[in-house]
Amino acid sequence: MGMLRHELDPSHKKHDQNGPLFTIVREYFDGDEETVTRSKDKLHIDQGINLFETKILDHFHPYFAPLKSLVREWWKTLVHAYKFRGNEYYHIHDHIIRLLETAISRLEEDPTSWAQKEDTDREVERRATLRENTRQELHKLRTGSAPLVDTDTTSPASPLPSATLQNSPASSAAPDSPTRRPVKRRRKLA
Repeated sequence: MGMLRHELDPSHKKHDQNGPLFTIVREYFDGDEETVTRSKDKLHIDQGINLFETKILDHFHPYFAPLKSLVREWWKTLVHAYKFRGNEYYHIHDHIIRLLETAISRLEEDPTSWAQKEDTDREVERRATLRENTRQELHKLRTGSAPLVDTDTTSPASPLPSATLQNSPASSAAPDSPTRRPVKRRRKLA
């Protein structure tokens, strides 16, 4: 959402194109296909978890440190499923859901994660503002007319606020799927 770690942001004074974080991002995520494939293949060998620790987990931003154990266990489960095609392979979703539930309960009990709540709230607000500004600018570009007016500020898929547009009287009240909310039609307000 328009934000990079300082080491990766070319406009920041701490940007280092030859630094370890930049190198890791290039090797494992943003490099050419051959580089990314070769780097990720090394993570699947027997000593891969040690490499995963030093190359990936050791470079987590401190804000995400409480999630390291989740990511470590997730990675081990994926590698195990990939290698042996056993229980983990056939029930991978159940295993990952269990890992997520365990991580959530640990985070809820961890006082250090609550200490980061202010930072999280600030980031949520920054993203909401960015989303709203982008939405308004796109509306202006598309229609050349007045800004949209919001009537609903909750998203069906997220507990975070998000703007939606006013319902049209012609919109359907029944969802087209048991897991989806009714479709909301957009209309401009004068």
